[in-house]
Amino acid sequence: MKKIIAAFAFILFCTLLNAQKAEKPIILKTMGSLFFGGTVSKTESGETYHGDHGYAQYYIPQHSRSYPIVMMHGIGQSGKAYESTPDGREGYMSILPRRDWSIYIIDQPRRGRAGYTMSKIDTQKSVPTILQESAVWDAFRNGIWKRPADPFMFKRSQFPNTPYAVDQFFRQQTPDTGEEPRTKEHRDFMGKTMAKLLEETTPAILITHSNSGQYGWSTAMTAPELVKAVVAYEPGACAFPETEIPDAIATGVELVNETQAPQLVSMEEFKKLTKMPILIIFGDNIAKEKSEIFKRGMACGKPAR
Repeated sequence: MKKIIAAFAFILFCTLLNAQKAEKPIILKTMGSLFFGGTVSKTESGETYHGDHGYAQYYIPQHSRSYPIVMMHGIGQSGKAYESTPDGREGYMSILPRRDWSIYIIDQPRRGRAGYTMSKIDTQKSVPTILQESAVWDAFRNGIWKRPADPFMFKRSQFPNTPYAVDQFFRQQTPDTGEEPRTKEHRDFMGKTMAKLLEETTPAILITHSNSGQYGWSTAMTAPELVKAVVAYEPGACAFPETEIPDAIATGVELVNETQAPQLVSMEEFKKLTKMPILIIFGDNIAKEKSEIFKRGMACGKPAR
């Protein structure tokens, strides 16, 4: 009996100790949402059409740090990517405000809650991740899905391998509501749109993911005085001076060669990026050999084979 009581006392002590280490509550000064940027079209009948804007939900702690953090999602995604993990753990929406960071979580133009547009979807030029869940599975490098077989998960993957998490992962995919051209003009448009948000947030730190990496560089070059730093999670492509083009590394997928091609800008524009801290982060399970599978994980300007 003494041993049982001693064991119970030890468990109770550990429980109380863990309770003392529990996360502090999130104390906000305010929270809300807004639309930013966009265009206004007018028809011959006089009807107006407000579209191609971005959407941001924001959380401002009571004792906020100096700079807010603005988060841009990747292709086929929405701001949900930063809210919580597929298995229900806290995402940056909670983690950062709990540590006194103000945050702005974006839905990009022509996606999610910023879906209003007169543009038409071009499925012929869409990447596979917009149209096929098997391509999404491959692109996020959870594993490989060779249909008609079931998806395979990498052994060392940290993705939570439960039916619930897998179901939530697929259900967070968000369709385009309009075309997303792979042109400098569109990147410049996105950069100017994001700059409109930064004019409201004041100078901020920018987080990008995958396909939005290209828009992060454009934003930083459009408004370098408003971007204090860039954290790029696996940017789909990177900007390079037009006079310093990196060597091309072909992949087994022509679409990857196209989407990951270096984005050439003038030296004057590029130098703006050299004056701010930039952190580029890549995950695991990046292919080391040429592959016919459409996957993310590209070294900036040089697609991983």
